[in-house]
Amino acid sequence: MKKQIILFTISLIAGLSLHSQTTHYKVTLWIHQIEDSTLYVHGSYGEKENLLLDSLQIQPDGSFILEGDYRQGIVVLSNAHQQFFSFILDKNPVFTIDMYPYGYFEVKGCEENSLYLEYQKRNKELKQLTKQYEKEIKEFPEEKDSLINLIQKAKTTFNQYQTTFFKQHPNNLMTSLLTSMQNPKPKPEFFSAGKLIKGKELDYAYDIRSRYWENFNFQDQRLLSTQYFYKKFKTYIDKITMQTSDSVYQAMEDFINIANQKGDTLYSRYIIDLYLSKLPLMPFSFNEGLYIQIVEKLINKGKTPWLSLSEIETHNINIETIKPFLPGKKFPNINSLYDIEAKYTIIHFHSSTCESCKKNIEDLIGFYEKDSKKYNAKIISINVGEKTKEATYPWINWEIDPQILKQKHDIDIIRTPEIYILDNEKKVLNKTVIYSHIKKAIEDWENF
Repeated sequence: MKKQIILFTISLIAGLSLHSQTTHYKVTLWIHQIEDSTLYVHGSYGEKENLLLDSLQIQPDGSFILEGDYRQGIVVLSNAHQQFFSFILDKNPVFTIDMYPYGYFEVKGCEENSLYLEYQKRNKELKQLTKQYEKEIKEFPEEKDSLINLIQKAKTTFNQYQTTFFKQHPNNLMTSLLTSMQNPKPKPEFFSAGKLIKGKELDYAYDIRSRYWENFNFQDQRLLSTQYFYKKFKTYIDKITMQTSDSVYQAMEDFINIANQKGDTLYSRYIIDLYLSKLPLMPFSFNEGLYIQIVEKLINKGKTPWLSLSEIETHNINIETIKPFLPGKKFPNINSLYDIEAKYTIIHFHSSTCESCKKNIEDLIGFYEKDSKKYNAKIISINVGEKTKEATYPWINWEIDPQILKQKHDIDIIRTPEIYILDNEKKVLNKTVIYSHIKKAIEDWENF
């Protein structure tokens, strides 16, 4: 089973790299007044940031050449200590950039980069000017009003430039990026005197979530090769979606439907495959519940035609091994477990040779010493590794052969530690691999 999951995960991760097509580029970079002989080009793709795409060696004529097959998107040039500037890999496969001190540049063969670098230059100048005026306000408070007017004038000038830029160059990556990252404007009916109306919090949150992607350009595949798309998606899932597996799944399904309607399947496929590769390796009840819904409501409903039959079968095998141990399911009666009376029972699978099991074990010991009596909780540590001569912990200790667990109770411990939190009827409340989660899970249940 473990080997099957690992092989499957490798195939999924490999599949992620095939989503968007690459172009063969040859970019000549002239970086004037630089002493480095080696420069680095980094990029992003989905959740992966700061990916090293290539290292460039200085040529005899003093230039640096980036040549190879890369995705369209934003890349960053740096030395070993600092970033220099970013530029675009776009439709033009061959172009040259001359970069001079103080932000001056010249681009040959790629208008996209001329526009992109000019926008960046003006934006940087605005920030520097604003910072300078703010410093002068502190030094010369008597000039505050006139300096504030200068700041506002500079911002107005830039905003006018930006509006014109967006209008004249709608297909430039800078235009697509900045408009796509805009969040929906809050509707006035949810506010009174500038404050959110009490009792409308949930309606407001749902409205923002339902319109969250209205400005995103799903037809622009380049956005996936920036660091901004996945940050926006994480905000959507982690910040404005209720953190239950049902709510997160619904948010994901809504995103997938919107992405498919407004563009091709690149973005929805990336998210589905990313979560399919991550969730089976994250043994938490929340993630397992989400994983099961993705398999049953997306994969088994024919919404992932790119997956092979063997991959689909593996997913279904995985969820069948997970289902009996989801919250609400009664845990198997191993070693007369049901005879132990307690409001909460913590089942702690570990191995005496497992280094991860020892990491932060003081959190479990602290719970036992300070909170186990308070919550009427019993801890049972089950060693599924090599046998030990004496009890490992100051609570109940069992040693059980993993083969017996599998054959008799269908419990397959792939990795340790693995922790189940049970209620007084020995039903699963939660599952985790982190000791500090135990107290939190019990407190949440107590306050439910």
